Amino acid sequence: SNDVHQSPQFLHKTLLESYSLECKGSWSSYPNDSYCYQYLVYHAIQAGSDGILQDILTDFNWMDKKVKIFKSLSYLKLDLKIYIQYLKQTNQIWQTFDGLLHLFNQYQSSFHISTMNLIQLLLMVSKSDDWIIKRALELACKNKESQGSSYWKITAYDEEKTSKSCWIISKIIAASKTDNLLACSYSWYGNLRIIHTVNKDVSNGSSIIVKDYRTLDIVFHQYSQAFRNIDAVRISADGRILAFHCNWVSNWFVYDVETNEPIPFMDSIKEINSCFKELEFSPLLDNYNYLTIMTISKSGFIQIWELQGKQIHPTNKSIASLHNTLNYQFISHGSELLLWWQNPQSRGINLSVDQNKIYEYEIQIWNMETWQCQQTIQVPASIIPINENQFEPSIYTIKTSRRLNSLQVLATNETILALAYNDVLGLLKVPSHQFTDLDFVPQFTNSFQPIVKCSNIEHLQSNQGLLILILNLDSGLTQYKYLKIEFPKSGNMFMFMPGSDHLLVYDYSGSQHLYEYNLQANDLHWQSIGSKPLTEYQLKTTYHIQDEVVAMSYAYIDNIPLIAKIVKCKRLQSLKLKIYLGHQGKALPDFTLPQAYDQCIAYDDYQSLVLVGAHRCQIDDCITTNTTPHWHIRVSQ
Repeated sequence: SNDVHQSPQFLHKTLLESYSLECKGSWSSYPNDSYCYQYLVYHAIQAGSDGILQDILTDFNWMDKKVKIFKSLSYLKLDLKIYIQYLKQTNQIWQTFDGLLHLFNQYQSSFHISTMNLIQLLLMVSKSDDWIIKRALELACKNKESQGSSYWKITAYDEEKTSKSCWIISKIIAASKTDNLLACSYSWYGNLRIIHTVNKDVSNGSSIIVKDYRTLDIVFHQYSQAFRNIDAVRISADGRILAFHCNWVSNWFVYDVETNEPIPFMDSIKEINSCFKELEFSPLLDNYNYLTIMTISKSGFIQIWELQGKQIHPTNKSIASLHNTLNYQFISHGSELLLWWQNPQSRGINLSVDQNKIYEYEIQIWNMETWQCQQTIQVPASIIPINENQFEPSIYTIKTSRRLNSLQVLATNETILALAYNDVLGLLKVPSHQFTDLDFVPQFTNSFQPIVKCSNIEHLQSNQGLLILILNLDSGLTQYKYLKIEFPKSGNMFMFMPGSDHLLVYDYSGSQHLYEYNLQANDLHWQSIGSKPLTEYQLKTTYHIQDEVVAMSYAYIDNIPLIAKIVKCKRLQSLKLKIYLGHQGKALPDFTLPQAYDQCIAYDDYQSLVLVGAHRCQIDDCITTNTTPHWHIRVSQ
């Protein structure tokens, strides 16, 4: 009898019984003691307690609590794998739980642990006739009654197939909202790696991490208490060298990724201070595999360096201080360097007050091999509209002026400048003659081709929820296209995966996921660049005094503007869909909507409108197991 009480199986059963008595069968009510949630399934398997195992691994509330404790699905998936192996060994039905494990594997990247409930995830993705959805719905109704929790599920689907998304994959990168720095190496050199920080704003030190992008294996990890207030990270094109700027000491630190050793900046035979304002690796490696590094001092002095062995040495390539607000960009795969800054000289209106002068930006393109300035270009610092599709240089004090805040170069066999003036994005075609000084200020009105207008373009990639991308698909100016993609309004960092047509979106303020998008997916709506008017059309339409515009949307169909409105006619107690086509806003016959809708959505070059509405369900038994009040969302095309 004593042997039985001392057997491992008996001890496991005793521990389970104490847990069960403590939580009275409601496993999710047991407090987090740093042990139970990690090892409960293990003890149940060792005890051979099939009933308790069934209860635990069908209790999605317990699963949700475990996921939130460990901030990962990994431990829960491990429990399921061990349990499935146990069921196989004991000749029990295991396929039921294998389906649950498959769902977790399939939708792990879509599950935001900090904001989403596990039951809600299962309501969204499970099949309608599956035990998982029935159990999830049962627990959702109980949670609604006991806790006031709200859930939703899809009850019907459109017969048409949804279009393929350009989203490919997501990866969890960091664990803090402050870690908003990220850089990526070039895939064509073999090492596709990403660099990011961990706790970069913590006062007692931070870590620099380099990971293999495909596997997320850590290939470099360096921690120091001196790494405080890191505000920039860089990684070389081949992924072998990294750099980061520590604002606390105002220095750049450079490390060899393979050896974890620091690399000093040298002048002749002694190490020099790396107190630079900017540092950037060239994406081009030379014939001797030397890595080129550009630095900019706080006064605007530019120096080109080379990595030779384990030291960084200066070259004879440098530029005297241009301006302390210098902007830079490597172009043409690193063979050229673009520099631009606001020229303090003024022109046009010679008044004594500086704000009443027309300022300009000076742009220079330097050849990295010969170290000669190939072109100097002047463009206005601010512009104003003179008609619906033309702009001219202006002074800052004019309220309608738009200031240059971002610039990109699209270089193939000709150079195209993409300029963002606040909410207007346009192109300038630059002649291919080298060693020329091009002044676009006097001829700006006839040279600048606007392509798209949207609110507050901060730079050519991010626009407070709107992303604008430009790719060169052919050699001619009219063959350029742009793409607009909507993203959350804040907390995202956008960057191209170097050397590819994929986009990386880093959600640092939310889930710390890094999303990868394929910009060559078949269903993306690339817009051709043409002479599309930029003015917002004001319809000269009058409504009855009691009419109310519920929703409005607009788009271009084959370059023809379309505006759709849902209008609530209070006098007739009806809801109408009104559509206007063309530049003059020609009204089509009204369409009376048989049901209530709250939104109408139009897409460029899409021949249908999407209407969305929500209503409180009046039929208590629309879902047989759900008797609680709930809402339905209706989507119509």
